[in-house]
Amino acid sequence: MDEDPAAYLILKLRADIHQLGFAIRQLQRAGLDDAAAQLLLARKRAMLESAALGPIVVRAKSEQPPERLQNQKSPALPRDF
Repeated sequence: MDEDPAAYLILKLRADIHQLGFAIRQLQRAGLDDAAAQLLLARKRAMLESAALGPIVVRAKSEQPPERLQNQKSPALPRDF
C-alpha cells in the first residue's frame, strides 16, 4: 500500500507531539526541568504546521527576483578578511 509521504510525516509529527506532551507532564510532576522538552515540542509543532501548510515561498519586498541577482557582482571581501 503506497501512502502519501506528507501524510505519513504529519501522522508521525502528531505522535511525537503527543509523546512529548506526556513526557513534559511527567517531568513537571517530578519537579524536574522541562525546558529542553518544551523547546523540542515547539519545534515539532512548527514542523507539523509547516508540513500541513505545504511549501510556502516568502520573499521580502526589498528582495530582487533571482534573474536580477545573477547579473549583479558580489562585493569583494577585504584582503585582511
